[in-house]
Amino acid sequence: MALKYPPRLGDILMCEFPACFAPPEMVKLRPVIVISRNAQNNLGLATVVPLSTTAPVPPQDHHCEIEARYLPPSLGAQVQSAWVKADMVYTLSVNRLSLVQGPRNRQTGKRQYEQVRLDLTRLTLVKRCVANALVITPETFM
Repeated sequence: MALKYPPRLGDILMCEFPACFAPPEMVKLRPVIVISRNAQNNLGLATVVPLSTTAPVPPQDHHCEIEARYLPPSLGAQVQSAWVKADMVYTLSVNRLSLVQGPRNRQTGKRQYEQVRLDLTRLTLVKRCVANALVITPETFM
C-alpha cells in the first residue's frame, strides 16, 4: 500500500529495490528502517537501511540486531529478530516504500497494514551502526 504520509525517522517499511540493481546490492522487496528526517521528503526521497533475517557471519560494528518485538507484528511473527545492514544505506524515491502488509480483516476481508516506528533507544543503535559503516567520527570532519 502506498504511503499516505511522508516517511518519518524510524519508520519500518517495505522497500521495492530497483530491478536494475544486481547482487550484492539489494534486489528484492525487503523491510527497511527510515533514517532520514522529514526535510528530505520535500524532494520525495527517503534514506533507508535494509533489514535481513539472516545473521551476518561474523557480526560487525555496522550490524545490529532488532528483536522481533520491535518489528511489525507480521514480520516479527516469522522471525526471532532481524539484522540492520547499515553498510548498505540507500536514498530512494518514497514511491518505492510501502507499509508492511498484515493479515486480512476477518470480517471485511480487507488487507490490514502495520505502522511501526522504532523507539529512540533502537534508533540510536541503528544510527551508531550507520556511523560505523560510513566511518563517521568527529575527526573525519576536521
